[in-house]
Amino acid sequence: MSGNSDFRTCKPTVSNANTNWHVYQLVRKPGSLVWKVDGVTTCTQTKAVPTTPMFMIINTALGGRGGGTIKSSTLPQTMLVDYVRLTQ
Repeated sequence: MSGNSDFRTCKPTVSNANTNWHVYQLVRKPGSLVWKVDGVTTCTQTKAVPTTPMFMIINTALGGRGGGTIKSSTLPQTMLVDYVRLTQ
């Protein structure tokens, strides 16, 4: 999510994301979204929570309004995904 939805206030720190595997989780319930990294809650959103079906996008989005300046020394990027599980 982006724009003026207040989602930009969630900026968790993940140690060694470039050398270690992590488990990322989003728990979506009516009226709340909870982000977790390795089982630890890193952000909770209770405002502007979507109520309509959504798509899952996994990418290495860089820069932009919430991401800051891109350092060319960090390019190219690679993202490895072991698996994705969706439960309802």
